[in-house]
Amino acid sequence: MPEWLGKLFDWLKTPAHYFLPVLAASAFGLFAPLPLLEFLGIDFWRIEGKAYLGSAFVISGAVVACHYGAVPLRWLLEKYRLLRSLRATHARLESLTPEEQERLAGYLKENTRTQKFWLEDGVVAGLAHANIIYAAVSQADRDAFPFNIRPWVWDYLQKNPHLVGVKAFNVHKRPNSKS
Repeated sequence: MPEWLGKLFDWLKTPAHYFLPVLAASAFGLFAPLPLLEFLGIDFWRIEGKAYLGSAFVISGAVVACHYGAVPLRWLLEKYRLLRSLRATHARLESLTPEEQERLAGYLKENTRTQKFWLEDGVVAGLAHANIIYAAVSQADRDAFPFNIRPWVWDYLQKNPHLVGVKAFNVHKRPNSKS
């Protein structure tokens, strides 16, 4: 790569806030009333250096606009990715196999966020890989490991218990309640 191209790339990495004073000064030189420039003694800026002021204004304006315009764009992109991820996870919960439904139904039926499963259970490993449940600890009681349900999954299944084959009236019933 030619040396001048490397220097150009280094110059483009300059933070945008360094261009703000250049933008302000060139905007002032271009757009301030001529009597004010004459009073300050810098009227020659516009008369003799209008091409340079215009170039500085356009370049610094472009750098500043691109840098600060990217902030809301990044925010929107992050929100879009979150929404897309949420849709994918909801779609995953709506297409559970009967075995997965059986494992997840236990959380709702027992009104608990933790259940014990055998670590080598392929269905449980699939749910853990899908980020629906996770191993709570790395040690077990004999062969049973405690697995917690993710909070977003718990909330979604509380609202949609039919996805795991649980009747709605059983979901909100508290253990040891008389009703």
